[in-house]
Amino acid sequence: AKSDDLDPTVLFTPSERVSLDGFSRTKTCLIVRSLDNVKSKVAFWKYDADANGSGWVLFSEEAAPQIRGISLRPIDDEESDEVFLTTSDFLTPSTLSLMDASKGADGLSTSEMLRQLP
Repeated sequence: AKSDDLDPTVLFTPSERVSLDGFSRTKTCLIVRSLDNVKSKVAFWKYDADANGSGWVLFSEEAAPQIRGISLRPIDDEESDEVFLTTSDFLTPSTLSLMDASKGADGLSTSEMLRQLP
């Protein structure tokens, strides 16, 4: 395809107070982590070739940013949507959980806790 034919989709736009913290991909999802005034927020995208010409669809995101550290690492990004979710905040020790990224932001609260520091 010629560059004139490309119509890229912007999945993240930084601002004065919002920056990109990172991203991960699973079999069917792209997970984008951002920092909004040092609070983390997670958005979940899926690629759909039939969607409004662009293909990328934001199917879920957290309603509001949260004060916490968060990391999402895919278990097998070519075979599954499962990710290892690591979180910590001022009142909760580091926690490792198993999450299904295809559930979007709902999966953050319904993840299965595997281990937690004392």
